[in-house]
Amino acid sequence: MKALKKLTKALLIVILGFTITYAGRIRIIGSETPLGMLNAKIIFLADQLENNLQGALKGMPTVVSTFVNVNNFNKSDTFGRILTEALIHELQVRGWNVKEIRLTRDIRVNRHGEFTLSRNSKRLRYRNVRAALIVTGTYFLAGNAVVVNARVISTYTGRVVSTAQAVIPISGIDELFVPDTIPLVKIDG
Repeated sequence: MKALKKLTKALLIVILGFTITYAGRIRIIGSETPLGMLNAKIIFLADQLENNLQGALKGMPTVVSTFVNVNNFNKSDTFGRILTEALIHELQVRGWNVKEIRLTRDIRVNRHGEFTLSRNSKRLRYRNVRAALIVTGTYFLAGNAVVVNARVISTYTGRVVSTAQAVIPISGIDELFVPDTIPLVKIDG
């Protein structure tokens, strides 16, 4: 039985980049892959946001908005959207009251799949979402790394109630920073 536990633990470390301790908490182990390191940094951001937040606020309705490049608050890229999605996950598993603002009124079904999220305001289920907190942030490239600054803002007062920061190496994830303006080319054949 002990050998099976050791093998399971070793597989979790190799495959997922983390291991579960006996106290039920997840302990992050440094990952060898760039995406594993990115995931570990996002977990680090979520830990900071939670540790710096007053306990009672954690249960308040919270929306996570798309992270943007510090030089342009009006659009994002793949990195900003991935960071946002991962933080939604990390905050939810920590017990935050995260609200999904992109939920559509209905499920759209077509040959590509079944879809319930949208960025089209006409398709959204909720035109107004009551949220006490907004998680948002910025990032910027600095040499061979990206610096991410995250914050939790009270919608009642505008006060920043928690912050977090991480420096993430971009080696291996640099394709996430390619602007979305590159046209897609359809290849027939």
